Amino acid sequence: IKDFESELRMLSGDPDRKVIEFHHDDDQSFRGCIAEYAREKGWIDTHTGGYNPNNNSFCERRIGMLNQLFRILLLCATGGGTYYEQLWGRGLMYANHIINSMPWPDRESLNSFLAGKEVPLPKDRHVFGAYCLYYVDSEQKSGKWQPNAEMGIWVGHSPDAKGGHLVCPIKWDSKGKV
Repeated sequence: IKDFESELRMLSGDPDRKVIEFHHDDDQSFRGCIAEYAREKGWIDTHTGGYNPNNNSFCERRIGMLNQLFRILLLCATGGGTYYEQLWGRGLMYANHIINSMPWPDRESLNSFLAGKEVPLPKDRHVFGAYCLYYVDSEQKSGKWQPNAEMGIWVGHSPDAKGGHLVCPIKWDSKGKV
């Protein structure tokens, strides 16, 4: 562990940098002399808990819910076509946002639970994959006659994006497909 600590300092580029937290999975190998060394150094000891095979069912259920909801989002957006499959990353993030923000039959939404108060649903939620127009500012225009808006696909909310919406521009190929 001492060699590992010195290697971390070397990799950080700052030999005076200190380790402040010791995070592990509560395996037996992290107890005994390693745990004692961490205590002596004053490191905060956190762990994710030991492996529990009973937790697999919760993870598998969540992954199944995300996959099924994304399939539904694709069906709603395309009417059965698969030409939005390249948006799978954004689609799964949006599906996760929906699952976290919707109340469950037996409990409040996960977002409300974590916030400790009721978190309202966004008022401007749109259908994933809906066609929309997005603004193109003058610096991004390719010419004088390019319109102020381009066609895009709505893919979710973002606190970083202007207006809070994420839009994927549509690019058409020579055969007229997205």
